[in-house]
Amino acid sequence: MLLLAVLSALCGALIGLRFGALVVLPAAAASLVLIAGGGLILGIGLAHIALAFVIAAVTLQLGFLGGAALRTHTPDPQRTPPRFLAPFIDG
Repeated sequence: MLLLAVLSALCGALIGLRFGALVVLPAAAASLVLIAGGGLILGIGLAHIALAFVIAAVTLQLGFLGGAALRTHTPDPQRTPPRFLAPFIDG
């Protein structure tokens, strides 16, 4: 479960760095499909599959929040800074 949580948080952070908030729901749905499929193939009970999905969904969202926060606090080299003082400078 710890490996699942770490991988899910890293995937969430990558999603947060690159994409917007609307990508979290399809990512959670994809993780549900993968966890349910893998759990049924391995013969794991439904309670454990549900617990694994809850852990993956929560850590995915926490990782997304961390990645989005990191994206907002890192400078973008292609973006030019705003010029607020330009109309007030003579010459």
